[in-house]
Amino acid sequence: MGHFDELAAKKVESGSALVNDLRLGVTSVAAAGTGLSDAGDIPAAATIVNVTGAAVAAGIALPDITTVPVGKTYLIYVNGGTTSCELYPQAADKIAGGADGAAFTILVNSMNIVFKVDDTQWALSESGAATA
Repeated sequence: MGHFDELAAKKVESGSALVNDLRLGVTSVAAAGTGLSDAGDIPAAATIVNVTGAAVAAGIALPDITTVPVGKTYLIYVNGGTTSCELYPQAADKIAGGADGAAFTILVNSMNIVFKVDDTQWALSESGAATA
């Protein structure tokens, strides 16, 4: 039996209860404002983010990149709304090689994966989005 098979055969327990699946909580964040200073804030502890209220110029803001560990990942879904939404890094942070503080436009009904690469850079992968 290989290492992977041995690992898969073991029971994973949490206290005395068997863990059957992994569920991550969903945090709702309302898109707001017209810039970083008044955008809806994504809490550092969030993992799955459900963005509501996407509208022209409204946005959401990632937390300060130095407050989360390397590899921290956010799954961001723009749940309806009338148009795309702006995703803002903090002023000294970048998204996908952009300029410091530059917003990245994410489309309505799209799923986006954002993760911390280092202390200044967020990587981003976006899905093809259906239009509203």
